[in-house]
Parts: sequence; C-alpha cells; structure tokens
Amino acid sequence: MSDERDDDRDGDGTPEDRPAPRRNPLEGFGNILALAGVGYLLLLVLMNTDRIDVNVVFYTFQDTPVWWFTVLVVALTLLVDRLVRFVLRRARRRRDD
Repeated sequence: MSDERDDDRDGDGTPEDRPAPRRNPLEGFGNILALAGVGYLLLLVLMNTDRIDVNVVFYTFQDTPVWWFTVLVVALTLLVDRLVRFVLRRARRRRDD
C-alpha cells in the first residue's frame, strides 16, 4: 500500500497550483479617502479659530473652540458607527447559527 495520493496536493494538504488571490482595484481607495478626511479635518481646525457655546441637554460648554467641537463630533460619530456595526454583525451571526 502506498501513502502517495493521485491528486494535486502537496504535503500540507493544499493545492500546489492554487490561483493567486485577486486584488480588488478599489482596495486602496478607502485608505486614500481616510487620508483625505484627516487632511480636511486638519484644514478645518486651522481655519476655524472662533469660539462658541455648546448647549448639551443639561450642561453648557462655554467658550469652546469650533475645531474642538468638530473633532469631538467626528470621534463620537466614528465610535457610534463601530458600535452599531458590531451589534448588527453579532445579531446576524446569531441568526445564521
């Protein structure tokens, strides 16, 4: 009896002539957009030196720089987006099981 196999697999059980994974032409586009967004945010920070009052439900932030408020809103938006995606992905995984 022989341990040799008549298929196209090498010693670790993977095909030898497996095609290379295809690269998505838009793969780097998200990184370019992220860098452009950071650049735009930096430009916004440099151009807006005014100060404003921010009224939140029960509290007022007085004399707050516009750029700080903008950075805070962007950070909170990203945080909420990640949280919603995590919850939806988890719910979809539970539903599929």
